[in-house]
Amino acid sequence: MHELGVAEGILSVVTDIAGERAVKRVVVRVGVGQSLVPDSLEFSFQLLAEGTVCEGASLQCVAAPGSVLLVDEIELDGDPPTVIRRPGSEVVEPPHEHPHTGSQGASPAPAIPAQAQGGA
Repeated sequence: MHELGVAEGILSVVTDIAGERAVKRVVVRVGVGQSLVPDSLEFSFQLLAEGTVCEGASLQCVAAPGSVLLVDEIELDGDPPTVIRRPGSEVVEPPHEHPHTGSQGASPAPAIPAQAQGGA
C-alpha cells in the first residue's frame, strides 16, 4: 500500500518537529499526481501514530494540482495550542462544530498553482 509509506514519511516529519509535545492536527497538501486515496492515507497515519506524540491527531488532506506532498500545518496541544505552518501555505481551519449544520469538518484551503505562489 503506497499510502502506508507516505504516512510513515509524514509521521517522521511531524514527530521531528513536535519533539515531546502532543500533536492534535496535521494538514498535508496532496497533489493529484501522487495517486493517494485520502481515507487510506488517514487510516495509515492513525495506525502508525499509535504510541507516538501523534496518537489521536487528525490528518487533513487538502487536494492540490501536480505531484506535491507537503506538510502545511501541525497543531500542537497546549493552552493555547501552537500551530506551526509552512511558509506560504494557506490557513486551514481546524475541525469544529458548525452551528448552522451541526456537522464536524474543516474548510479546506483552495489549491493554488505553484506559479501563483512564486514556485516553478
